[in-house]
Amino acid sequence: MVTIVVAINLILSVLLCYVAQRIWQIRCKLARTADTLIAIERCTRTVLRDAPEIIYCGQDSIYRLRQSGEPLQIQLQQLRQLMSLSAIGWQTWIRFRNSAYPFGAASYKTRKS
Repeated sequence: MVTIVVAINLILSVLLCYVAQRIWQIRCKLARTADTLIAIERCTRTVLRDAPEIIYCGQDSIYRLRQSGEPLQIQLQQLRQLMSLSAIGWQTWIRFRNSAYPFGAASYKTRKS
């Protein structure tokens, strides 16, 4: 009877030692992972420390650039309108110049009679 109890105790001891070893290994892996994550967080914090200020400066620069570009957009629109108007005038001039009857055939016939 004592032998069976000792054998069961030995089996339980070996099993619990194995479980303790596995828990110890997992703890060491978790500690290394935590150290790595802390190092990554420190590096990230160092890199991104000035990010909000840089982002605000960029937004301000973009705003000022858009404000300075508005008059240019208006001038570009006016230039396009002027070019369209001159193209219409040029087409009208070409039609008038190439026309055998500048005021149309009907008006030419009425003048002749």
